[in-house]
Amino acid sequence: MDPYGYFDRNKTLNKTVFLCAGSQEDPDYADNYREGDDTTLEGVAKLNERLEAHGAELTYKLYDSHHYQYIPEMLIEYLKETYPC
Repeated sequence: MDPYGYFDRNKTLNKTVFLCAGSQEDPDYADNYREGDDTTLEGVAKLNERLEAHGAELTYKLYDSHHYQYIPEMLIEYLKETYPC
């Protein structure tokens, strides 16, 4: 199910997506997860699967980091990959 209906209207996602998260995020937010809901890492993994299934050009990476602490490393990596010297 897609709550926004995008994949109901479109067979593919013709976009480039850089999807990432910190591998240590779940313990940081364990008290906030409701029973039956996905954890952060479960949700990101499911999103990765859905995007791959719909043909997105996708980079998926888990950084060895807590929530948001990976952003500087991720940004540098993304810029080097997207705009090589």
